[in-house]
Order: sequence, then C-alpha cells, then structure tokens
Amino acid sequence: MPVMRVPKQTRKYLAAREHLRSLGVSTSQTAPAEELYAQLEQQSIFWNADKGVWEYSDLSASMFQTVDGQPTGICRLRLMADPRDMPRLAEILTEALAKQGVVIQEKSDIQYPNHRGPGTRMYLTVQLPKKG
Repeated sequence: MPVMRVPKQTRKYLAAREHLRSLGVSTSQTAPAEELYAQLEQQSIFWNADKGVWEYSDLSASMFQTVDGQPTGICRLRLMADPRDMPRLAEILTEALAKQGVVIQEKSDIQYPNHRGPGTRMYLTVQLPKKG
C-alpha cells in the first residue's frame, strides 16, 4: 500500500489551502504544494512573501506601482542630448545618482534619434533608495 506523504506545513502551504477553501475549493491534507500553488496562480493569485499572504495580482500592473497601489520606487529617466554629449551626460548622472543611493537597474545600450529636432535620447531605469 503506497504511503501518503503529508506536505511540509509551511506558512505558504497552509495559507494556500485556506485561500482555496475561501474560494470554495476543497483540498486534501496530502495535496502537493505545487498543485495548490498552481491552482491559485491560474487565477492570478500569487504569494506575497513580505506580507505572508496569497493575493490577487493584476498582471497589467505598472512597474511604478504595486498591486495594492503603493509606489515601487522605480523610475524611468529620458535623457536627451547631442549624441557626442550623451556618454558624458550618462556617466555624470550615474555617478550623481549613485551618491544618493539610487541604483541604476537598466541603461539603454543605444541612442535613439529624437522624434523632433536634432539630438538623441536614451533611457535609465532606476530604483530609489528606501526612506529611513
């Protein structure tokens, strides 16, 4: 007779069972964690480890706001300059931002032509430091 293994009763697992129960889905005491998690994620409900809860996540949410409407601290900066000045501008801004604790997450690899007028543009994606 096969031995039924009871999954480890982690906070995430127990919360998944409870959340599914609240949705009217009954689960077995031995249901594998991956199975429960997949059922929730198919309904756009994801584990928020910081809060210790399963919550709905609108996949169209902005990079600038969390699902619950809080700012993420992520900002996109558009730099516009003469193409010959752009590398120096990006270097100066990167150094200045770093002194303030701002982390550069992404920097355009290329310069794009401006839509109007001379010059080029490039983008920086930055993460603001936590307050406090």
